[in-house]
Amino acid sequence: MTNFDYVQKTIDIFEDSLISGEPLTTTISLAAKIGYSAHHLGRLFQSLCGEGLGRYMLARRLAEAAVAVRERSLSAREAAALFGWEDYSAFSRAVRKEFGTSPAGLRALDGGDLRLAARARPRVPRASGEPIEEPLLVMAEGFHATGLVFFMGANERGFHRPWRIFMANRRLINGVVGEDTWQFSSWDDRASDEDDGLWIHCAVKTDPAAPQDMRFFSRDVPTLRVLEFAHRGPIETIHDTYRRIFQEYLPASAFRLAGNMEFQRYGSGGEVTVCLPIIGG
Repeated sequence: MTNFDYVQKTIDIFEDSLISGEPLTTTISLAAKIGYSAHHLGRLFQSLCGEGLGRYMLARRLAEAAVAVRERSLSAREAAALFGWEDYSAFSRAVRKEFGTSPAGLRALDGGDLRLAARARPRVPRASGEPIEEPLLVMAEGFHATGLVFFMGANERGFHRPWRIFMANRRLINGVVGEDTWQFSSWDDRASDEDDGLWIHCAVKTDPAAPQDMRFFSRDVPTLRVLEFAHRGPIETIHDTYRRIFQEYLPASAFRLAGNMEFQRYGSGGEVTVCLPIIGG
């Protein structure tokens, strides 16, 4: 299966759940059916469907509930329970936010004013410019890394501040091996919406026996099978490399992204590589 197939399977499983009486209500529960991390699956879904996976699931549940209420086949409370709301007040708030009326008021809305979310139809965006460079498939050897950890909220757009702080403190790290630096990014699939974001570890390779100041965090990075993509251009445009990876390379690829971590390596010669742990292929 390609990653495009995984996204299509995601939609099929979710849509089937809506008519089963046991709707899937969280991205975590849906991703578990696919065998993907919710974070990676969400990025793929966003790239191919143009909207967030969690938002899509909520909008579709509301749409099906609204249809059931308007056709008078179910009461508002029955529809709420059938489509996954244990708390009726939460359902009522969601309906008001989505449709601008109460659940009981759904029947009075003119059909032309009711915008119901439809089943997602994934598509591969048209490639921009030259085809993305083919990545290297490598076994990235494990090592001991030491640096500073920062939490980057979902609304934070730049990584300049943490890197500025890290580079100002790098000289205080003991036992540094080589000149390369790394950024490890990890996330918690179970984080609430207000805690959504990334943990980043700005680090260098170090001797594990070297003592470190308590401000620094050390980790043993395991040996990982990764797709290694070369980033071309200034570091400020690395988001475009990620966009092309998820829109142009991964949809047709049978490599499945693994785990809840990825990293970037910054070589001493200025080269930058994006490394995504994978399974399969």
